[in-house]
Amino acid sequence: MKLTFFSNVMSHHQKPFCEEMYQKLGDEFRFVVMKNIKEERKKLGYSTYEGETIPYLINVSHSKENYDLAKQLATDSDVVIFGSGHPDLLAERISRNKLTFLYTERLFKRGRLSLLRPDIKKNLLVRYQVPGKLSNFYMLSASAFTPYDLSLLNCFQGKCYRWGYFPAFLTYEDGVLSSKKIHDIPKLLWVGRMIDWKRTADALKVAKKLRDNGYRFQLDVIGTGVLEEKLKAYVRKNKLENCVTFLGSMPPEQVRNYMEEANIFLFTSNKREGWGAVLNEAMNSGCVCVANSVIGSAPYLTDDGENGLLYHGISDFYQKVKNLLDHPDEWNKMGQKAYETLKGEWNVSTAASRFIETAEALLLDKEIPHYESGPMSLAPIIKNNWYKG
Repeated sequence: MKLTFFSNVMSHHQKPFCEEMYQKLGDEFRFVVMKNIKEERKKLGYSTYEGETIPYLINVSHSKENYDLAKQLATDSDVVIFGSGHPDLLAERISRNKLTFLYTERLFKRGRLSLLRPDIKKNLLVRYQVPGKLSNFYMLSASAFTPYDLSLLNCFQGKCYRWGYFPAFLTYEDGVLSSKKIHDIPKLLWVGRMIDWKRTADALKVAKKLRDNGYRFQLDVIGTGVLEEKLKAYVRKNKLENCVTFLGSMPPEQVRNYMEEANIFLFTSNKREGWGAVLNEAMNSGCVCVANSVIGSAPYLTDDGENGLLYHGISDFYQKVKNLLDHPDEWNKMGQKAYETLKGEWNVSTAASRFIETAEALLLDKEIPHYESGPMSLAPIIKNNWYKG
């Protein structure tokens, strides 16, 4: 089976899946990069993988020959995953109705009013509505809310699979993670870009309220961004320096070290967070994650109250974190269940195996595998206001 995966960039969130596919398919697998990684991402520690020998990687920006090869692969491959690609590459695939999986976060991160813009309407027609009505086009839902957005366009009905991003899964011996999380005071952690929709300020507001109510804790903040100075000013103004520390940006491997030691991970983004791979990583690290219920990965990964907590609104957010601090005996149990969720289903090995099994069944017109949950299980329609907890 010849499989080609088109995406904007190669990131540390995509590479483990590609490595797994290359291990399973060898030279029949190719990953096509359509753009160069943004400077903002580089500052956060993302690797460009320049200078590395990656046998399956094709970067179209490097040469015309690479683009011509990508164009040929878009046509000739048995299976294509389109995370991103030039419109002409998708158009050719559409004209042939060859087995294709679109790989998409939610469409209407900024709301449905974008449907009023002619350019967006045209893009939606070409990229989703036309392919979504063809027999050989399917959707990999890299957000729990993608199927709902697609339902508004009346396409890909019954053809959406749960999907996401699959960072490297790290295995730990029994007791290793819990031993790293023993501290004199609880360790809280926030990771991301400091931009408006990441809602870093919500974590700081909760920290202030906790401090004002007599709780002892340490909140580490990792990342950088346009709001960094404003957030630091908030900490100084409210005299939170003794319990909040800004650590700046760092390589993903170092971020994992902080996750391994953190007791509680705060994930505050709003609905513009298409997936949010830090949730995978924090759960893999045995953290109790408290995540906004509108984040794309949250409904798929979090079993509320079992392997983590969801919230709606800042008052609920504060209450969930406060309750955790009041019941430290719950941390290890919930953190272990979070780890087991990633180990059991939501990992790169399971995702790759299930994708290949499903694609081969579709190519050979065999019975499609049925999975109750996890990657490649049928994705239900989940609306924005789904969470009632």
